[in-house]
Amino acid sequence: MLAASLAAAGAGEYRPHLLAKSNPTPRMRHVDPERRIEVAASAGYRARESVAGRHIVVIDDVVLTGTTLNTVAACLLDAGAASVTAAVAARTRLR
Repeated sequence: MLAASLAAAGAGEYRPHLLAKSNPTPRMRHVDPERRIEVAASAGYRARESVAGRHIVVIDDVVLTGTTLNTVAACLLDAGAASVTAAVAARTRLR
């Protein structure tokens, strides 16, 4: 919803299906911080279409550790994206 609203305001294209996950994973808020890198890596993210040379902005509503954003950014860069920028609405802290 946040990304769609930004795209509608002229901030770029909205591509909600640009990435695919080969393996289901639990929501990160339910995963212990020590296991998040392992869980994110096991998702098997891949780009569904060419991103070669493109500047990608990944939008997330809330970020806790940034593990998923880092994993997604690495996937996009490995697929040839020129750059990946993350934009988040809120950041929470670990307790």
